[in-house]
Amino acid sequence: MVGGMPLVSANGQPLKQVGIADINFYVTGLNIYHTLKVVQGLYPSIIIGVDFMRLNQMNIDYVNNIVLFHDGMLILPLQEYTDLNNCAVVSETVCIPKFAEAIIPIIVPCHLQNCTVILEPLANRYEVVAVAGAIINTQGRQAVLKVLNYQPVSVSLRK
Repeated sequence: MVGGMPLVSANGQPLKQVGIADINFYVTGLNIYHTLKVVQGLYPSIIIGVDFMRLNQMNIDYVNNIVLFHDGMLILPLQEYTDLNNCAVVSETVCIPKFAEAIIPIIVPCHLQNCTVILEPLANRYEVVAVAGAIINTQGRQAVLKVLNYQPVSVSLRK
């Protein structure tokens, strides 16, 4: 631990903090400065914590599907689906055993190649696997994504 309270995962396991990083988020004209804790082996790469939400007066409004910053000074869609040009897809057929996690290969749209992108599962879609939101780095149009098969049977994700 580099300072402050010890970090633990959702299942109670301790997380190894290896440093801190001061970063600026630029979100639709709003500059948000924050100090992040760097954790060894964290997946997804970044998690927005309660400390960030409190400091930036961030509220998640699930009813209206929006995120508000600083008492509504900035309002963003919680999740937005516009078309397939903003969707990642499975790049090869993968079979995931029952109750198992897997890291699967995906392809992102051309305009997202060689970028750092935020991937989120689509709301109101039939899901055969659980997908958490993740920040990933694409290599060309390729990347990988961690998914969970929570089904009592193996699941195939087709290309």
